[in-house]
Amino acid sequence: MIIKSKYCISAPYFWTYLLVFLLSFNSQAQSIIVKGKVSDQDGKPLQGVNVYFQGTFKGNSTLEDGTFTLKSDLPTPQTLVFSMIGYETVTDTILLPGTYTKILFLQKKTYWEKKLLFQPPGLKKAF
Repeated sequence: MIIKSKYCISAPYFWTYLLVFLLSFNSQAQSIIVKGKVSDQDGKPLQGVNVYFQGTFKGNSTLEDGTFTLKSDLPTPQTLVFSMIGYETVTDTILLPGTYTKILFLQKKTYWEKKLLFQPPGLKKAF
């Protein structure tokens, strides 16, 4: 006599569920790890450079020796942004998950200001 339980799963369904369960572990997001050093054009390390993934709040600043480490589980491709006041902003795209080492040199940025003097009518310069 064969007893059938309402909780029993037939063999084809069992193997299908098992296969789907095991394959789901491989589809998890793979991480990106970026380590590196940022220097100025003379090779001196820059402290306080903002390093972040564009469009996110995942980021960090460089340490005293110019080094940084970032980790992200975001899908690739991702764009890294390096910015600091007084220097040109640099972007770098990472296409595949993995561990990367970056060495960057930031160029100084030149600012031009136009000075305007507004003088109300009837007043004279004091100098």
